Amino acid sequence: MLAGVSAVNTNIEVAAPTRRERARAQTRDEILVAARDLVRQGEEINMRAVGRAIGMTAPALYRYVDGHDDLLDLLGGSLYEELIAELVHARDAVDESDLVARLIAMAHAFRDWALAHRQEYGLLFASPLTAAAQDSAGCTHEAGLRFGKVFAEIFVAMWQAGVIHPPDLSSVDPRLLKMLEQSDKGEIELPLPVRYLYVRQWSRLYGMVTLEAFGHLYWAMDDSLTLFEAMLDDCAAELGLPGQVPAIRRTSA
Repeated sequence: MLAGVSAVNTNIEVAAPTRRERARAQTRDEILVAARDLVRQGEEINMRAVGRAIGMTAPALYRYVDGHDDLLDLLGGSLYEELIAELVHARDAVDESDLVARLIAMAHAFRDWALAHRQEYGLLFASPLTAAAQDSAGCTHEAGLRFGKVFAEIFVAMWQAGVIHPPDLSSVDPRLLKMLEQSDKGEIELPLPVRYLYVRQWSRLYGMVTLEAFGHLYWAMDDSLTLFEAMLDDCAAELGLPGQVPAIRRTSA
């Protein structure tokens, strides 16, 4: 024990939620479930429809949510948390020393969730939640940052372990590098070379999955998994890991 420093009481008891608090939390959960059901059905989310789904008037909902924007924000945060849990589960199912396999597992988990929840994916990554995502005090914004960090952290780990090497930025448009430098506000802290790779890789992953989730490849193929895997091969080559993704694919098959 350091002199003059009192021992910290680690046996602090946290008061259990009251019956009223539990009931309120349960009602909020029901509201979010009803809102998500509307999304899944392709219906517009509005207070009247949500209230009707849970047997409550629209004005009564305002005792639990502040309004339509707040409802969207809470739903966005909830969906992000579910997606994060899927990514973490896929990542942690792989040996922590195999960073490349972990990243591949997360990419597939992201795709799997998007294809299994196409309407929810559209809500998260399309325009309806743009305002909520930009509100730094909102649930969607905070959860969105955590989502980004799940991918960013593994890029940093790969960088620090020497798995990926610094790209030559001399031929990159200086305007792009300047924007990347200015966008580093401490939310996802990455050295510029890693940030450059991260943004390029994310753009490819997001673009491919979005095309699949919104059905924009139907004219070319019935099953776009092989194209998705070819995209991962291209990403691996840019990271200086040619051949590793196909090898992981063969091992896990």
